[in-house]
Amino acid sequence: MRFAWQDGWTALHIAASRNHMKTAQWLVEEGGADVEAKNDVSLVCCWSHLTCSLPGQDGETALQLAEKHGCKEVAEWLKARNAKEQAPKTV
Repeated sequence: MRFAWQDGWTALHIAASRNHMKTAQWLVEEGGADVEAKNDVSLVCCWSHLTCSLPGQDGETALQLAEKHGCKEVAEWLKARNAKEQAPKTV
């Protein structure tokens, strides 16, 4: 079962982007979180960083968010769980 907010963010996206290693581990190992799930970048706007994504961009995976936010421990752990550097494009 996969729960995602309207913008496609899952609990794993949030945990990975904030370097919450134990939460990410639990979500994947116990909760069955999809390491390849992508958010909807066209809806993501991060006011704290004053950046907005443009419509039409591909979504980001938890691995991409971890790398983007400098969360190396979570990024390496996700790679060890076969998370891909680039998620397959959705049509």
